Amino acid sequence: MSYIKYGVKLSAGQKEKLAKALSNKSAITIRLSKSDLTGNDELMLTRTQLKRIQKAMKNGTGVDLKISKTQIRHLVQVGGSLWVH
Repeated sequence: MSYIKYGVKLSAGQKEKLAKALSNKSAITIRLSKSDLTGNDELMLTRTQLKRIQKAMKNGTGVDLKISKTQIRHLVQVGGSLWVH
């Protein structure tokens, strides 16, 4: 599975949720409003998730992203900007 690095805007609560999911080795769902679809918080997304974000941007809506535990682990391995606090 190849992932694409993509920047979104995550709230402090969503970052905590991601960190908790990493320690629990579990998947999570993150809701992004239309204003959160671009930003500096990098996620590793699948092609399908990226297409869903692009479609939501085109339609002016938000999107729910299910982030798998493998994606979260991969994000940590590539040193995503979320973990630099």
